[in-house]
Amino acid sequence: MRSIKKKTALITGGTKGIGLGIAESMLREGMNVIITERSQDGINEALKRLQNTDSGEVVGVVADVRKYDEMEHAVQSTIDKWGRLDVLIANAGIGILLLSLI
Repeated sequence: MRSIKKKTALITGGTKGIGLGIAESMLREGMNVIITERSQDGINEALKRLQNTDSGEVVGVVADVRKYDEMEHAVQSTIDKWGRLDVLIANAGIGILLLSLI
């Protein structure tokens, strides 16, 4: 089996829920990870939790998946930091609540 140590991953919506769990798992396996979130506060909170992971390195980038230029910046940040992007986890989503009145 191939090693994933030192591979790089970009995880959209990587600051909570499933995205945060994926980031933690990848970091424990020795991957380097960039997480995205729409707010710096969200990034800071997640980084506090993820900094305790021993193996890989984690960076947070403020980016909104609805904005092409911000996601382009997140991808370029990954390549600038580690020279590559091996895995993209498109985890962020936009929830819309529709109410129907009868």
